[in-house]
Amino acid sequence: MWSDDEDVGDKGVKGELYAADNKNSKKDKRKQKQESRKKELAEETEDVATRKVNKKKEQKESHKSNARAAKKQHAEEEKHKQSGAKVAASSTTAGQAKTLPKPEPARNPLQCFLDETPGTKEEQMAKWKALTEDQKKDYKDQAAADKERFKKENDAWQKATKEAEEAASKGGKKERLRM
Repeated sequence: MWSDDEDVGDKGVKGELYAADNKNSKKDKRKQKQESRKKELAEETEDVATRKVNKKKEQKESHKSNARAAKKQHAEEEKHKQSGAKVAASSTTAGQAKTLPKPEPARNPLQCFLDETPGTKEEQMAKWKALTEDQKKDYKDQAAADKERFKKENDAWQKATKEAEEAASKGGKKERLRM
Protein backbone atom coordinates (compact mmCIF):
# COMPACT_ATOMS: atom_id res chain seq x y z
CA MET A 1 0.00 0.00 0.00
CA TRP A 2 2.71 2.24 0.79
CA SER A 3 3.95 1.93 -2.68
CA ASP A 4 0.54 2.85 -4.01
CA ASP A 5 0.45 5.92 -1.79
CA GLU A 6 3.93 6.73 -2.86
CA ASP A 7 2.89 6.49 -6.46
CA VAL A 8 -0.16 8.60 -5.81
CA GLY A 9 1.92 11.09 -3.97
CA ASP A 10 4.45 11.21 -6.74
CA LYS A 11 1.71 11.75 -9.28
CA GLY A 12 0.30 14.48 -7.11
CA VAL A 13 3.64 16.21 -6.88
CA LYS A 14 4.22 15.70 -10.57
CA GLY A 15 0.75 17.04 -11.28
CA GLU A 16 1.42 20.12 -9.21
CA LEU A 17 4.73 20.68 -10.97
CA TYR A 18 3.02 20.27 -14.35
CA ALA A 19 0.29 22.73 -13.33
CA ALA A 20 2.92 25.24 -12.18
CA ASP A 21 4.86 24.85 -15.43
CA ASN A 22 1.64 25.28 -17.38
CA LYS A 23 0.84 28.51 -15.48
CA ASN A 24 4.35 29.85 -16.13
CA SER A 25 4.12 29.07 -19.83
CA LYS A 26 0.71 30.82 -20.05
CA LYS A 27 2.17 33.86 -18.30
CA ASP A 28 5.13 33.82 -20.67
CA LYS A 29 2.80 33.60 -23.66
CA ARG A 30 0.75 36.55 -22.37
CA LYS A 31 3.90 38.58 -21.79
CA GLN A 32 5.10 37.77 -25.30
CA LYS A 33 1.74 38.82 -26.77
CA GLN A 34 1.78 42.04 -24.75
CA GLU A 35 5.33 42.81 -25.82
CA SER A 36 4.52 42.11 -29.46
CA ARG A 37 1.44 44.34 -29.19
CA LYS A 38 3.57 47.08 -27.63
CA LYS A 39 6.09 46.76 -30.46
CA GLU A 40 3.35 46.89 -33.09
CA LEU A 41 1.78 49.90 -31.39
CA ALA A 42 5.18 51.61 -31.15
CA GLU A 43 5.82 50.92 -34.85
CA GLU A 44 2.38 52.27 -35.78
CA THR A 45 2.94 55.33 -33.62
CA GLU A 46 6.36 55.77 -35.18
CA ASP A 47 4.83 55.42 -38.66
CA VAL A 48 2.20 58.03 -37.82
CA ALA A 49 4.83 60.34 -36.39
CA THR A 50 7.04 59.81 -39.44
CA ARG A 51 4.12 60.53 -41.74
CA LYS A 52 3.36 63.72 -39.82
CA VAL A 53 6.98 64.82 -40.00
CA ASN A 54 7.11 64.03 -43.71
CA LYS A 55 3.87 65.93 -44.28
CA LYS A 56 5.24 68.93 -42.42
CA LYS A 57 8.43 68.76 -44.48
CA GLU A 58 6.40 68.64 -47.69
CA GLN A 59 4.32 71.62 -46.55
CA LYS A 60 7.47 73.51 -45.65
CA GLU A 61 9.04 72.72 -49.03
CA SER A 62 5.83 73.75 -50.77
CA HIS A 63 5.82 77.01 -48.81
CA LYS A 64 9.48 77.60 -49.70
CA SER A 65 8.74 76.86 -53.33
CA ASN A 66 5.82 79.30 -53.30
CA ALA A 67 7.97 81.90 -51.60
CA ARG A 68 10.69 81.43 -54.22
CA ALA A 69 8.13 81.79 -57.00
CA ALA A 70 6.71 84.94 -55.41
CA LYS A 71 10.21 86.34 -54.96
CA LYS A 72 11.04 85.56 -58.58
CA GLN A 73 7.82 87.21 -59.76
CA HIS A 74 8.56 90.25 -57.59
CA ALA A 75 12.07 90.49 -59.05
CA GLU A 76 10.59 90.26 -62.55
CA GLU A 77 8.11 93.02 -61.71
CA GLU A 78 10.92 95.20 -60.40
CA LYS A 79 12.92 94.52 -63.55
CA HIS A 80 9.98 95.57 -65.70
CA LYS A 81 9.39 98.65 -63.56
CA GLN A 82 12.99 99.68 -64.05
CA SER A 83 12.71 99.14 -67.78
CA GLY A 84 9.56 101.27 -67.80
CA ALA A 85 6.87 98.63 -68.30
CA LYS A 86 4.02 97.41 -66.18
CA VAL A 87 3.81 93.67 -65.51
CA ALA A 88 0.58 91.98 -66.53
CA ALA A 89 -1.06 89.41 -64.28
CA SER A 90 0.70 86.08 -64.68
CA SER A 91 -2.37 83.91 -64.41
CA THR A 92 -4.69 83.33 -67.31
CA THR A 93 -8.03 81.68 -67.67
CA ALA A 94 -8.79 79.01 -70.21
CA GLY A 95 -8.74 80.37 -73.73
CA GLN A 96 -6.72 83.46 -72.89
CA ALA A 97 -3.08 83.86 -73.75
CA LYS A 98 -0.54 85.75 -71.69
CA THR A 99 0.43 89.04 -73.27
CA LEU A 100 3.29 91.45 -73.12
CA PRO A 101 3.32 93.80 -70.16
CA LYS A 102 1.63 97.07 -70.95
CA PRO A 103 4.21 99.83 -71.47
CA GLU A 104 4.70 102.51 -68.86
CA PRO A 105 2.97 105.75 -69.92
CA ALA A 106 5.09 108.62 -71.16
CA ARG A 107 6.26 111.14 -68.57
CA ASN A 108 5.59 114.85 -68.84
CA PRO A 109 8.31 117.49 -68.28
CA LEU A 110 7.36 117.97 -64.62
CA GLN A 111 7.65 114.23 -63.93
CA CYS A 112 11.10 114.19 -65.58
CA PHE A 113 12.14 117.09 -63.32
CA LEU A 114 10.73 115.42 -60.18
CA ASP A 115 12.56 112.16 -60.95
CA GLU A 116 15.91 113.96 -61.10
CA THR A 117 15.45 116.47 -58.27
CA PRO A 118 15.93 115.45 -54.63
CA GLY A 119 13.86 116.90 -51.80
CA THR A 120 10.28 116.99 -50.60
CA LYS A 121 7.38 117.60 -52.98
CA GLU A 122 7.00 121.14 -51.75
CA GLU A 123 10.69 121.90 -52.33
CA GLN A 124 10.62 120.29 -55.76
CA MET A 125 7.50 122.25 -56.80
CA ALA A 126 9.06 125.50 -55.60
CA LYS A 127 12.18 124.76 -57.68
CA TRP A 128 10.04 123.88 -60.74
CA LYS A 129 8.12 127.14 -60.51
CA ALA A 130 11.39 129.06 -60.22
CA LEU A 131 12.75 127.58 -63.48
CA THR A 132 12.69 129.67 -66.65
CA GLU A 133 11.38 128.35 -69.97
CA ASP A 134 14.94 127.86 -71.21
CA GLN A 135 15.75 125.74 -68.13
CA LYS A 136 12.53 123.72 -68.59
CA LYS A 137 13.45 123.02 -72.25
CA ASP A 138 15.78 120.15 -71.21
CA TYR A 139 12.92 118.45 -69.34
CA LYS A 140 10.55 119.05 -72.26
CA ASP A 141 13.05 117.30 -74.55
CA GLN A 142 13.24 114.35 -72.16
CA ALA A 143 9.44 114.16 -72.11
CA ALA A 144 9.31 114.21 -75.93
CA ALA A 145 11.84 111.33 -76.09
CA ASP A 146 9.83 109.42 -73.52
CA LYS A 147 6.67 110.02 -75.57
CA GLU A 148 8.39 108.46 -78.62
CA ARG A 149 9.49 105.49 -76.51
CA PHE A 150 5.93 105.00 -75.31
CA LYS A 151 4.54 105.20 -78.83
CA LYS A 152 6.93 102.47 -80.07
CA GLU A 153 6.35 100.21 -77.06
CA ASN A 154 2.59 100.70 -77.20
CA ASP A 155 2.45 99.83 -80.91
CA ALA A 156 4.46 96.66 -80.26
CA TRP A 157 2.26 95.81 -77.28
CA GLN A 158 -0.97 96.27 -79.23
CA LYS A 159 0.33 94.14 -82.09
CA ALA A 160 1.49 91.36 -79.75
CA THR A 161 -1.77 91.46 -77.78
CA LYS A 162 -3.79 91.19 -80.96
CA GLU A 163 -1.70 88.22 -82.14
CA ALA A 164 -1.99 86.50 -78.77
CA GLU A 165 -5.77 86.95 -78.72
CA GLU A 166 -6.05 85.56 -82.24
CA ALA A 167 -3.90 82.56 -81.29
CA ALA A 168 -5.99 81.97 -78.17
CA SER A 169 -9.23 82.19 -80.10
CA LYS A 170 -7.91 79.63 -82.60
CA GLY A 171 -7.02 77.29 -79.75
CA GLY A 172 -3.30 77.89 -80.08
CA LYS A 173 -0.81 77.39 -77.31
CA LYS A 174 -0.89 79.76 -74.41
CA GLU A 175 2.45 81.44 -74.22
CA ARG A 176 3.94 84.61 -72.89
CA LEU A 177 5.20 86.98 -75.50
CA ARG A 178 8.37 88.89 -74.77
CA MET A 179 9.80 92.10 -76.11
